[in-house]
Amino acid sequence: MSFLGKGKKADLIELANELDELESNGDELQIIQLTAKILASNAYKEDPEFVKDIFEGIVSNRIDEEREQE
Repeated sequence: MSFLGKGKKADLIELANELDELESNGDELQIIQLTAKILASNAYKEDPEFVKDIFEGIVSNRIDEEREQE
């Protein structure tokens, strides 16, 4: 679970969307609420390592995009 603390709110929103856990865009939710939704998802319960890999990919892509913009 500690891996969720390594990203930004936008990363958590994207992960929650990937897991189909959001009814809206997620901007109105706090980080703790996003984390709770992710941890309660069926995908996380079935295979937390898979969810971790998805999240690491999301963070990596964001970092790459930020570097390209500099």
